[in-house]
Amino acid sequence: MKTINLKDFLDFNYFSNLKANQNQVAWVNSKANLKDNNYKSNIWLKAADSTFQLTNFDSESAFFWYQDQIVFSGIRGQDDQKQSDEEKIITHFYAIKTTGGEAVKLFSLPLKVLKMEHLTDGKFVFVAGSDLRYPDWHLLGKKERLEILEKQADESGFYEIDDLPWWGNGLGFTNQKRNRLYIYDIKNKQIKAISGPNFNVLDFDFDEDKKNILFYGNLLINNKYNLDSEVVIYNLKNDQAQVIFQEAETVRVARFYKTGVLLLKTDRLTYGLNEHTSFYYLENQKLTKLIDFDYGIGSSVGSDIRYGQLQSFKVVQDTIYFTATINHKAILMSLKGQDLNRELEIDGSIEGFDVSDDYIYLVALYQQQLQELYQYDLKEKEVTKITKINQDSLADKYLATPKQLSFKKEQFQIDGFVLEPFNYDENQKYPAILNIHGGPKTVYGEIYYHEMQYWASQGYFVLYCNPRGSDGKGNKFADIRGKYGTIDYDDIMEFTDLVLESYPSIDKNRLGVTGGSYGGFMTNWIITQTDRFQAAATQRSISNWISFAGTSDIGPYFAMDQQNVTDLYGDYDKLWHHSPLKYIKNAKTPTLVIHSDQDYRCWIPEGMQIFTALKYLGIDTKLVYFKGENHELSRSGKPKNRIKRLAAITEWFNKYLK
Repeated sequence: MKTINLKDFLDFNYFSNLKANQNQVAWVNSKANLKDNNYKSNIWLKAADSTFQLTNFDSESAFFWYQDQIVFSGIRGQDDQKQSDEEKIITHFYAIKTTGGEAVKLFSLPLKVLKMEHLTDGKFVFVAGSDLRYPDWHLLGKKERLEILEKQADESGFYEIDDLPWWGNGLGFTNQKRNRLYIYDIKNKQIKAISGPNFNVLDFDFDEDKKNILFYGNLLINNKYNLDSEVVIYNLKNDQAQVIFQEAETVRVARFYKTGVLLLKTDRLTYGLNEHTSFYYLENQKLTKLIDFDYGIGSSVGSDIRYGQLQSFKVVQDTIYFTATINHKAILMSLKGQDLNRELEIDGSIEGFDVSDDYIYLVALYQQQLQELYQYDLKEKEVTKITKINQDSLADKYLATPKQLSFKKEQFQIDGFVLEPFNYDENQKYPAILNIHGGPKTVYGEIYYHEMQYWASQGYFVLYCNPRGSDGKGNKFADIRGKYGTIDYDDIMEFTDLVLESYPSIDKNRLGVTGGSYGGFMTNWIITQTDRFQAAATQRSISNWISFAGTSDIGPYFAMDQQNVTDLYGDYDKLWHHSPLKYIKNAKTPTLVIHSDQDYRCWIPEGMQIFTALKYLGIDTKLVYFKGENHELSRSGKPKNRIKRLAAITEWFNKYLK
């Protein structure tokens, strides 16, 4: 049996953007490309009994169904490339028949289109980026657009900023930029904006008759991001928009449902930003609660073997299908009226799905298997595996089985897992790595996690758990506002003690700790509270809640909420009390610091501060600084940088633990 190699993830196939159409289902298949240091993405199709690759230009990341064709954005040919280089802000669309053949140019739009769906009669609804400085950009002629772009190029040496936030992780500077909703009529080649320039659209839907468009999002008030949502219905016949919901609440999903509208919303009053949504039905201005639901929608089961997005919610006639994270699994649920059912539960994570006729097509991570496409028969309640694209990727490799360990803490059960090292011998002593997840409102599960399987293959025990603050066990369990570094820290340390008691083969004098984002915060916190770990690797971390609040793209509202302060600039004591930097003089642990220069979620000064402090104190430390990467480095960063990151962490632990 072979061990997991650091570079094995280069052979993995990643599924995203799954969409079904009657008896056909298509998706985007992506794969890391080491030579070009990027990811190749193409559209694949399952039709009848055959599964095949439909496109081959390696750059198709999104698509939609249009009659019997698939429409996708991209660049084909020198003319399109020349136009794209010249105009910069443009999206080309091509159509390809599901029987194959050459893709045919359908149309081009002078906007950066983010999502598009076919409406009816050659009309398309889409969300695209919009700039408040030029709200009617889509109405300008090519000459006017080029003049503006030329002026912007002359002013490229500086930014004028008046928005909060002014940037977004993975997005760069977002000042004055919004996502706007449009309709495109292919017959008369006209683009029409149907949302206001200052309304930031999150998503849209249309009713069964396609006479109305539903969309929702947020208004920026005084150039400041607003957590409160508005839901709007646009009537295509009379060209009128009506606000149907406008409260001091957050709407996370809005869909047409029966003869009204379904809302998943929360008032944030009891559990703050992370409060789970309940299901409501809005009809004739009457709001009725369908059910309370104390779990997160979608899969929050952590892994580093995903690329791209998958749908986790869909309304089909009078039935609502969605995925939810319960305990440490992501399962498929259905809701009909007030009848809530666990439709399909697996040992792993249902990543996303789509529904067509009597089948649900879903992408799943079953146990230690990589992503594959499955078909769930709604009548027979049976699951069939459709693809085997990843079946050879881990063939004959050592896959450590997660061994669950749990303990009671107050009224809660804290769950964790242990991976045993390759060729494990109870009579030998081994080093161990404690890995802490981000969020904190995510979970570790029993699915494949490349970095941890690699460490197990390298001879390490790997331990990881879901302390209070994690997802999967309800609002009360996830609520650690104002308690960072207290009850969550206690849970992690108690779990570590439990693992050491259960596995005498672990050498307690050779323990390492690592984590990213919240896990990076907790790694920073741990090295300032205890010296039981002989090495640490802190990634995309938070070291100082005061600086985080003023620099992160989510800083002001996230710091206030999570640290439970009411005055961001009047309660420094509370923010500083939960900052690892306050206690840095207690630190003794050699620490590797990993950060990226375009991580605007936890900006690089957070890593710099912990590195500087440790260096000042004479503690062995190193900063690995990744250029051109953001908060997603470990999951979707450039392949070469992902290799360098994991190698750097492993080398650091090898230095101190082996």
